[in-house]
Amino acid sequence: MPQFNTRSSQLELIDDPNFPEERVDRTYRDMARLNRSLGGYWAMVAWLRNQIRNNSQRDSGQRLKVADLGCGNGDFIRHVHLHHPDLYKEVDFIAVDENPDALAKIPVPVAEKVAQNLMDYIQTEEPDLAVLSLVTHHLPDEAIIELVSAMNRNVRTSWLVVDLHRHPLSWLGIATLSRLFRMEPAVIHDGPLSVQRGFSKADWRGYLDQADHAEGWHHALLWEPLFRWKITGNRLKHKG
Repeated sequence: MPQFNTRSSQLELIDDPNFPEERVDRTYRDMARLNRSLGGYWAMVAWLRNQIRNNSQRDSGQRLKVADLGCGNGDFIRHVHLHHPDLYKEVDFIAVDENPDALAKIPVPVAEKVAQNLMDYIQTEEPDLAVLSLVTHHLPDEAIIELVSAMNRNVRTSWLVVDLHRHPLSWLGIATLSRLFRMEPAVIHDGPLSVQRGFSKADWRGYLDQADHAEGWHHALLWEPLFRWKITGNRLKHKG
């Protein structure tokens, strides 16, 4: 078993620019299966529901613009569309991913597809909400600090990050399930490595402390069941 004291710097196979195109769809499919078997999107759905409930512009019929950063093939958006249509009809999803082929495979309608690096997008755009699901563990520490700083500057209402707790039980569970379900070789390799690239509480405390703090933000860091971290930023006064 590997060590879990610090984040691994080993890159995942899916992050290799030369990863075979013919394996991408199957790898995304199995990654989604693994994610759903380990808690899925319930924390993200609860956050989205709360944001819609508190939307001060709801009575005017103005829909929240939700940027799904690093969305891949849009599995979270698909999940909301399929299982929570009451929420789906209240928001405009903006699918942001640097892989245009992945964006083309999003199976449900979205307001906009943006084939752009998520860092470049959030540096210049101002969505009402931003959400990242199992994205930040792909980034180095410095990029995460830059990402949090940019979201603090530009997101108008709230942002949410959900990602992995670096823990041996999480590593063992993902390693076991990916093999038990006979998933794609890249998932069998990358799943446990994702945990090694995941985070401790101290890691996220450090990122939040080092990020640029725009005035009027409240940040929270919560541990969720099945070894997930839920990190939120909430603007105390909606950006005008």
